[in-house]
Amino acid sequence: MKAVVEKREILDTSAVYASDERITVLHLIGSLRIGGAEEQLVTIAPKFDREKFRIIVGAMQPGGGFVDRLAESGIEYSCLNFRVRSWLLYVIRLAALLKKEKVDVLHAHMSSAAKYGRIAGLLAGVPVMVVTDHGQDREKSRWDIAVDRMFNRFTAARVGVTSDVAEIIHTRDNTPKNKIIVISNGVDTERFNVDRSEGLRVRRELGLPDDAIVVGTVARLTWEKALDVLIEAVFILVKIIPQLRCVIVGDGYLHKELAKCIESFGLQKQVLLTGARLDVPDMMAAFDIFALSSKSEGLPVSILEAMSAGKPIVSTNVGGIPEVITDRNEALLMEPGDPQSLATAISELVADPQLAADLGRRASQLVAEQYSITATVRKLQDLYIGLVRKARRRCSN
Repeated sequence: MKAVVEKREILDTSAVYASDERITVLHLIGSLRIGGAEEQLVTIAPKFDREKFRIIVGAMQPGGGFVDRLAESGIEYSCLNFRVRSWLLYVIRLAALLKKEKVDVLHAHMSSAAKYGRIAGLLAGVPVMVVTDHGQDREKSRWDIAVDRMFNRFTAARVGVTSDVAEIIHTRDNTPKNKIIVISNGVDTERFNVDRSEGLRVRRELGLPDDAIVVGTVARLTWEKALDVLIEAVFILVKIIPQLRCVIVGDGYLHKELAKCIESFGLQKQVLLTGARLDVPDMMAAFDIFALSSKSEGLPVSILEAMSAGKPIVSTNVGGIPEVITDRNEALLMEPGDPQSLATAISELVADPQLAADLGRRASQLVAEQYSITATVRKLQDLYIGLVRKARRRCSN
């Protein structure tokens, strides 16, 4: 995409860090609740070269399912207990933290962290500020767009997880092309090399019949994921495949509405809402088919995880998904908002086990070759090194 390939001076991916001094990077995110962006952050944070980088994770809100996982990795963590009504106090507290830790790079993830984080970064005089947009953010307010446009001049780089997201950053937020780069999400493929026995254990734990055909998904329960479409597709399917079951892993503000939707279709025995879970690799092992019904996406981490697990995938053709997956090569793709098309794709995989196996195998090969967490971290390290070197040259002149 032309909007992103013109980045030259700011990004020097061949740069070699020529100093013994480590670069201190603070990643700022809304919280460590279970979700795609949060999963990505706690996965990449421990993978950086610790001789060259000191990584700190800052969360605006306390708690979240990933706090313990981050602690186990030995990464420094700070919670700022943000409250909107006292946002200025939060910004001052964050600025003090940035100064105290002598942060070289403030890397904010998603809109809220980007907005307040960059104000604090300016107050603290942080040399380099980076923002990652993890999705299309179609509901972004005019105020937040205006803030992004205003802060573009102080932002060294805007990262989009797909070319589609990068184009939105350019056209909607008026971000200069030379400040945009695409760095795809990555997946730790080793985590998803799970023995089938773990999948069988999960099935028993969930009370699924031995002969069940399990269609599963991992998603935050929000409007973007359009899980009502998946539930309606299951309603269509159980009439012809009575042993089919659907497992929806995740939580969110639409939990009650989706429970009512399941009840309205009479699918209480066929569709299970598990809530948020930390054992996603084991859950993936329990699925026969992975389904994604989203109407808006960046590059969902869950689809990379399903690919890594070798699962046959049916997905809507939205956001950055078609940048990664080719229809009928690594998955079956369809337009969003169409329960019948989703049901037809699932039934095709059930009827053709060889097709399902081939899709899963090719998807697993692709993610291992092009979307490993190692590649993602390497690109981020190169980004930070190039930006910090440029900032230090500017200060020395």
